[in-house]
Amino acid sequence: MRRSNGLRRAPSKKAGGARESANTKRNGEISEAAFLHKAVSLGFKVTKPWGDSERYDFVVDSGKRLWRVQVKCTSALHAGGYHIQPIHYVYGKKKVVYTAEEIDVLAAHVVLQQQGEEVCCGLRRLRE
Repeated sequence: MRRSNGLRRAPSKKAGGARESANTKRNGEISEAAFLHKAVSLGFKVTKPWGDSERYDFVVDSGKRLWRVQVKCTSALHAGGYHIQPIHYVYGKKKVVYTAEEIDVLAAHVVLQQQGEEVCCGLRRLRE
């Protein structure tokens, strides 16, 4: 689904007027909020696990089952498409790919920087 709200985010500035670099944690929080809004507007019941120790960001109740959902954000255009990395970091192992034992759905929140538009959410089920 594509949506244009006509709003653009004001660039963040540090003290002294310098521009702030991208904050991936903040971008992730914004993407989680976008996913939550979309899922609830579609009639799903959504819960958020306490803390951030789980591999998934949300549990979505479809009425038939519960889905563990990991939300990823991207604004990086590569070879005509947007790319996300379905990975998380584990102390001592560096990058580790999510598995079907950890999450059920990977949701992508794509932010189209130049056009001020968002695409939320491309979904991919990892198992039935």
